[in-house]
Amino acid sequence: MGGLSIPESEGGTPDEIVQQAVTAGAKFVILCSSAKVYAKQAIDVAKALKAAGIQAVFIAGRKAETDSDEADQVIDGEVFDGMDVAAFLESTLDRLGVAK
Repeated sequence: MGGLSIPESEGGTPDEIVQQAVTAGAKFVILCSSAKVYAKQAIDVAKALKAAGIQAVFIAGRKAETDSDEADQVIDGEVFDGMDVAAFLESTLDRLGVAK
């Protein structure tokens, strides 16, 4: 997508998810799950990812699905149907320092 490498991993505990992201060399992570799972662990996973040095954590869907007042502090953005994908990619590439 947009010239970016997109490694994938499948669930687990926050520590397991962090290990998968670190092993993949990820700088940004998009959490992809259901509202039920987001409500249970999205905030803990996002905090753990940030503590491990991940630069940005996004959620596929809406932050409100986490059912947490902390979502705005630990989740950097939302990826959803109808969003401005070009603006998201441009912003992401800028944050990664990709030359124009």
